[in-house]
Amino acid sequence: MRVQSAIRLPQGQSEPEPDLVWVVERDYSHGKPTPRDILLVIEVADSSLDHDLGEKAALYAAAGIQDYWVVDLIDRRIVVHHDPAPEGYRDVRGCSGEDEVRPLAHPGGVLRPSSLWPGTLQKSPS
Repeated sequence: MRVQSAIRLPQGQSEPEPDLVWVVERDYSHGKPTPRDILLVIEVADSSLDHDLGEKAALYAAAGIQDYWVVDLIDRRIVVHHDPAPEGYRDVRGCSGEDEVRPLAHPGGVLRPSSLWPGTLQKSPS
């Protein structure tokens, strides 16, 4: 895992610094991870939400990043992006509460958005 570290994307020598990047384990001391090294990109957003869901999503899709998540702090959800294409991600879904979010690189791992905001679940009426 890399935290707020630059990655290298092919379009226009772009080097964004995502909040979290899960990369293939290897030595990156002589170069930044490229899309073929990247297993998952995660951005955590509140004021940057529109940018992360718009411009950054388009940038990552065009680069071929297979798994891109945006942790939406405002609506307490995770927006999962899969199936990148030059025009953007073809599979985008919002997950909240007890929905299961699984990284493509490790589908046995499960994250439930509710676990990011403990104590905030609505109790159902009895």
